Amino acid sequence: MTRAFIALPTSAKIKEEALGIQEEIKKLNENAPVKWVDEDGMHITIEFLGDLEDYQIEKVKEILKNVVPHYPVFNYHLSFLDAFPHISHPKVLVIKVKDKKRVGHYFYSDIHRSLKENNLESSNRPYRPHLTLGRVKAHWKPDGFKKIEVPKTFWSVDRAILYKSKLTPPGSIYTSMAEFKFKKE
Repeated sequence: MTRAFIALPTSAKIKEEALGIQEEIKKLNENAPVKWVDEDGMHITIEFLGDLEDYQIEKVKEILKNVVPHYPVFNYHLSFLDAFPHISHPKVLVIKVKDKKRVGHYFYSDIHRSLKENNLESSNRPYRPHLTLGRVKAHWKPDGFKKIEVPKTFWSVDRAILYKSKLTPPGSIYTSMAEFKFKKE
């Protein structure tokens, strides 16, 4: 079995901005009980698939091969700092991301539908595109979130990636299993 998910990559500039925001949060919240995401783990998750058999991974690759080329390269931009499930009771610290033409949402909808049609596990949660900064490990109320300005930095999303995720004590290790390019206009 292989633990897998579908994600969109970020750029080096976006990772730099996100790391800077992590540092600002740390300065305002010394000893915060947060497991911070490192830059190798920064991506926009489309769908977490869970543990898959080899034949299921091949089916996911086939779905991506058929769906991705129908979508153009598009731009996401950093939007604002947030947390799931709520900023007053955070479990996950995130930067929300947006794309003006909502290409990411349409792409997610097609992938989600195709996975369901092929009996592949997928969540029923609404798509809320975000970049994860860290996971909160204990009850904590963050200070200064409203003081932190998120630059509206854009990046071009040119591919979707099927990742393998290996859980280790220091954190997850992500390995690309396959990449699929969006069409250039």
